[in-house]
This record gives sequence, C-alpha cells and structure tokens, in this order.
Amino acid sequence: MRLLSLMDRITKTSRTMLEKLVALFMPGCATERVMAMGKRYPPTSVATVKILQTGRPVAPYVEIGIVSVDKYSALAANRPKDKVYNFLREKAAAIGGDAVIITAENDISASGLVIKLKSGIK
Repeated sequence: MRLLSLMDRITKTSRTMLEKLVALFMPGCATERVMAMGKRYPPTSVATVKILQTGRPVAPYVEIGIVSVDKYSALAANRPKDKVYNFLREKAAAIGGDAVIITAENDISASGLVIKLKSGIK
C-alpha cells in the first residue's frame, strides 16, 4: 500500500513538472485573446474602461467584442488580479470598449464581454 501511495505522489509531481515545462517551452501559445464583433469603433482610453463583475449596466449598450486572458504566464507564474483586469481593459479600449462585463472567471482564466455604451456611439 505504501508503494502505491509513493508511486501516486511521484506521478502527480511528475505531471505538475511536465505541465510547467510545457508552459515554459511553448511561449507562442495564446494566453491572451480578443475578438471584435460587428462595427469597428475608435479606441477609447484604458483609464476609462470599467470592469463590471456584478451584472450588466442599466444604460443601453452594444456588444462589440470578447476578451480573455490566462491567469498564468508562459513561465507558469500566477498573474495578479489587477494585471489580469488591466489586460482586459487594454484590449477592450483597443477595440473601442467602454466596459468589460466579466462573464467567466476561475483559477485559470478570466473573460468578458466588451461593450460600448450607446450614449458614447457617434
């Protein structure tokens, strides 16, 4: 029984090390994604893009894209939440977004819907 337990621990450790090595040697793998939808808008200021974690705004808006980021870098380092949200803001601003509605967030990644407030559409 002890041998089986030891083998199980070695297998788990090896698997974790292998996952980190794969992440290290695959820096080209996408950890950040943005997809614009529909009409194109001029970029907005990153400083003005809001992160909405609890629901949708009351003001009318249009959905203009989707953004996501992995919480781990290519070197398997955990990215702090503020850096993850800043990435979402940067990518949303680049496609003209006013806010990001967080649609999914877990230990691995965060993603959201980029919106443009109709009051800001010209």
